[in-house]
Amino acid sequence: MELSSEQRQRFREVFEACNEFDSNDQLRDLMAVSTLKPFRSDVEAGTKAERITRCIARLSDKTWKGGEVFLYFVDELRQQYREGDGRRQSLDRLYLELHTPLGNTNVASSSSGGPLPASSNISQEPGRNIIKIFYSHATSSRDQDMFQEFLKQMSFLKATGRIKEWHQALLLPGTPIEDERKRQLQGADIVVVMLSPDYVSNPLLLNESEQALVSGVSVVPVLLRPVHWRTLKIGHLTPLPRNEVPISRSSDRDSAFIDVANELYGMVEQLLSSR
Repeated sequence: MELSSEQRQRFREVFEACNEFDSNDQLRDLMAVSTLKPFRSDVEAGTKAERITRCIARLSDKTWKGGEVFLYFVDELRQQYREGDGRRQSLDRLYLELHTPLGNTNVASSSSGGPLPASSNISQEPGRNIIKIFYSHATSSRDQDMFQEFLKQMSFLKATGRIKEWHQALLLPGTPIEDERKRQLQGADIVVVMLSPDYVSNPLLLNESEQALVSGVSVVPVLLRPVHWRTLKIGHLTPLPRNEVPISRSSDRDSAFIDVANELYGMVEQLLSSR
């Protein structure tokens, strides 16, 4: 990943405010996830300033299973801070910047005042720069746990302001469940179907996926857990991950979820550019 001198300086300034660089032990704890663990020794140093320098210089040159290690690092670091924390806001902006090609000066302003990547082909008409994503998933504990892992990987896209997500956990108290699900489904641009044994054994969820298919919106099957699904109405669709290995069987769940999130990011960009 090529970083400009200006980008390196911005990352240095933000990293200075992050406690994770205060010691090698804290940095190792941060990098305990599978996507970063192999690179912990690359950033160890005697001082905070040296650790920051090594992090920017060394991690930006590395990839892990096709992904950019520095991008994984910034994503993991920003998730250590609560929404509204100044460090989180700064890291969110820098994370989004990494998804924008160098030299692209066509940026929009986020709600927090920072730059967000924008496409010159995207309509400036209010409401047309948002893609609505509906998540159809089972509520079993196993599926819920995996779904929450997935949502964390989608946080970079949510932070751009380009998507509006909906899933059942967002239902307000007192709201009729089926009526609201139907309303949200009808207004969706992308429907993400989180496939598992619990999903395909639920007639209501299967009907929901079939309704989405008939409506003509983009339907994306995501293979959470092993299940026979090719005979379903959505069985002709290309699933994610593209290697068709259920995420629960992946040796690296983080990377698998990142791959799915990046594919959805590409879909969002394509839909927006066509408006």
